Amino acid sequence: MPKLQTYFETLSSPEVVEGVGGNEKQLMGQMPDGWDVKKNDKQLLKIISSEGIEYLDQVGGKKEHGFEDLAFTGEQAFSRIEQICEFFKDQSN
Repeated sequence: MPKLQTYFETLSSPEVVEGVGGNEKQLMGQMPDGWDVKKNDKQLLKIISSEGIEYLDQVGGKKEHGFEDLAFTGEQAFSRIEQICEFFKDQSN
């Protein structure tokens, strides 16, 4: 199974969300309510691929990127990308 699919299945699984109890926000890197791991994380990765990491400061709340209902800062987006990278780093060890 591709690692990206494993990532989405792992972080979207009910066991992971239930297992963090009241810390769901911590798991999601302080992302806003309504953050969809599979959809929104994938979109952040696509944006970095096409626009570069510095563009993360401009994506929160932007309709053209699919974030019209999600207000977040570039710092929050960067933190989320760091968490995604850590996931894959841990998978390779």
